[in-house]
Amino acid sequence: MEQEDREKIDRCIDKLVPLINMESIWPMLFFHQIFFSDDVSVPKWKDRLETPETKREILLKIKTRGPHAFKNLIQCLRETHQENLIILLENPQSDLSMTLATMNISNNSNSASDICCAQPSTNNNLPYDPYEEEIVYNPIEAGEALRIKVKKSTRFMEITNEPLYPMKSNPRGIVLLITIIEYVASDRNRQSAKLDHKNLIELFKQMGFKVVDKINLTADEIRKELKDFSKSQKLRHVDSCFVIISAHGNSTGAEENEDEDSVIHGIDHTGVKSTPHKEIKCEEIIKYFSAAKCPNMIGKPKVFVFQACRGKNIQKALTSKSSQCTNSIKSLNLEIDENEENFTNSRAGISCRNFEDIIVFQSTLPGHVSFRDTKYGSWFIQIFCEVFMKQAYRLDLVRLFQKIDIRLKALKVSDYYCQTATLKLLGFNKDLYINPGYFE
Repeated sequence: MEQEDREKIDRCIDKLVPLINMESIWPMLFFHQIFFSDDVSVPKWKDRLETPETKREILLKIKTRGPHAFKNLIQCLRETHQENLIILLENPQSDLSMTLATMNISNNSNSASDICCAQPSTNNNLPYDPYEEEIVYNPIEAGEALRIKVKKSTRFMEITNEPLYPMKSNPRGIVLLITIIEYVASDRNRQSAKLDHKNLIELFKQMGFKVVDKINLTADEIRKELKDFSKSQKLRHVDSCFVIISAHGNSTGAEENEDEDSVIHGIDHTGVKSTPHKEIKCEEIIKYFSAAKCPNMIGKPKVFVFQACRGKNIQKALTSKSSQCTNSIKSLNLEIDENEENFTNSRAGISCRNFEDIIVFQSTLPGHVSFRDTKYGSWFIQIFCEVFMKQAYRLDLVRLFQKIDIRLKALKVSDYYCQTATLKLLGFNKDLYINPGYFE
């Protein structure tokens, strides 16, 4: 690093420490190769990123990280929208830098309320995300369909000393996408799910996955597709698999009982009453991918995403007059993915558990409905697509799912209806970075 740039850090260090959002810039420091996961100080720093002592140590250590370290630090600050600190570093004595430095634009908290209210926008109900270069897509107020354009990785994300699932195969993985659009009972049709289906195909193709898509299957046909997919020899050659199902659904028992399983309705399910042969339990779907039944995926991540109702309850948000995160929409094209009656062997030499490396993401709570716009598709899938296309290049899978629920939290309609996604990990103990669109 040039002596002039070292002096810039030294001059500004006392102002930088309280202002810099080290938690947000941390992944970028590795992405731009200022630090590496095996650096001796990384384990000590990573759990204390917000302490002043750690911030100071990291900033001072950057001075020793080679000729491009200062330029890369500036790039990290720019990518995390901490431009105020760039101005401070480049011209610490200017009136503008002093003004910006006191504004603390960096927003040092990552709580949901901060994300909702951190930045002004043309729509104050939208959560602001400092990593996104445009205002986030709002499924309730958008007025147009989401357009898929994936931000692709420029290198493999290997930024921590935590264990990682390998995600380098080409294709990156195989996706089985099943969407039920038209039911035998035509009043249960889900026409807007066509757009969800189209967007998911485009999303995963741009990220480098092979997509096997099926529409309008009976429950028995869903079972056959799952069984055939889990036994496919093509799974031997990829690093991951996704199973995504969008349909009507319900629970198998008492509402809001987390021990009760959710079910997916095939096209022949009328919704009038429980018909076991015309529905398939989510638990059954997951069992097709146990180590015994799907040996080609042993040790690899298996991701399940379900967009379906899990009961008839409608969640309502607690309200207050001072709430800043509630959408008030007088007219709404809204449907509920629910049944009609409620609304008009392990491989040789490998020892492993039968169920592990599994993550299950569902669009709503046990016993509750899942909302879908009649024109543009489900809230959950629209947000899923946007978060993945904009942030999969830098966030691991669990963080992506958390981002989706944060976005989902911000959506409420005139009757304060809202939706909470649920996430379950079964022996899913490593970080998974998709590294979209990047191959060796």
